[in-house]
Amino acid sequence: MAVGGCGGSFEPSTFAASRCSSRWSGTSAVKIDGDGCDSRHPPTGTRKPPAPSELSAEKAVLNWFGQFENPNGAIAAIGEIRGRLAYTNSPSTVEQALCDLAALIGAKGSRPENEISEGPDGLWLWPKEGFVIEAKSDRDHSLHKKDGGQLLQSLQWFSRSYPAMEAPSAVVAAKVDVADRLSDFPDGTRVLTWEKAEALLQTLEAFYKKVIDEPLFASQPESIRDLLQNSHLRSEAIVSKFTVPLREKKKGGK
Repeated sequence: MAVGGCGGSFEPSTFAASRCSSRWSGTSAVKIDGDGCDSRHPPTGTRKPPAPSELSAEKAVLNWFGQFENPNGAIAAIGEIRGRLAYTNSPSTVEQALCDLAALIGAKGSRPENEISEGPDGLWLWPKEGFVIEAKSDRDHSLHKKDGGQLLQSLQWFSRSYPAMEAPSAVVAAKVDVADRLSDFPDGTRVLTWEKAEALLQTLEAFYKKVIDEPLFASQPESIRDLLQNSHLRSEAIVSKFTVPLREKKKGGK
């Protein structure tokens, strides 16, 4: 059973560690070459935005979990993502980790700016809603005007690309939750700090351990839906639970 993932597909007992270039199995990432994948930007004229997920969050979660012959592989996969998501890594590495993380919460992850040369660094899509994500893990002290401009452009791209969908959540993945000037950023901008990212990963570990301990969950989408809700892993709850509001940097301090 192949399961759609971030820019590729998952095979049984494997996890897409990076788009087209490697797959995760057991405890290591294995390079796979010669599969026809090309991570370079596509030619002009073929740049279509990623399609929204056709699956409900609970069914997408079950598809992702169902790829593992050993259910504990799901826990190991979360640990593998944690290593790549660390904000000490390059923004590109963080972008890919965020992309891969989407499947674990029942969303469809992509990297539009990398894949089609426009749009945000990261995009999480559910059937009717989405997260626009800019990765700024290299900002050590504050977020800047150009970061806000990039986020605004990404939101405008989303509106053009998905006119029938709800307005997305605007998220910056960064070490810091302060901007040089708050007015440079779209209203309602949220920040996925490393502390909040780690909290999300821990919550996902607890979620999947619960699924492992209750085997019947794997055949009951309604039970997964309720567990997602109770774990604050629905899209609307993720914003309030696992991100913080962007604030303005105080003069002479944080």
